[in-house]
Amino acid sequence: GTKAIEGLTLMLPKTNTKCFNTTTFKMMKKLRLIQLANVELDGDFKNLSSGLRWLCWHGCPLKCIPTDFYQGKLVSIELEKSNIKLLWKENQMF
Repeated sequence: GTKAIEGLTLMLPKTNTKCFNTTTFKMMKKLRLIQLANVELDGDFKNLSSGLRWLCWHGCPLKCIPTDFYQGKLVSIELEKSNIKLLWKENQMF
């Protein structure tokens, strides 16, 4: 089931962008790798696994990294062709 998933890839064409709610990830406690392209995420980013190591999100529509997104174990973040202008609005604790 979803509790055993460690990696997830969802690569959509630029002409077919879809939006998913972050509650989709809530039960994926072992999720370590996420690779997204032309995907929008809506909801609380605290629903993403606190053990996430690698985030690749091409075409990220966000202007900044959400403050409720825990990155304590994140080793790599790739935001190619994203709208990110500011990494964080507030200080982050590591």
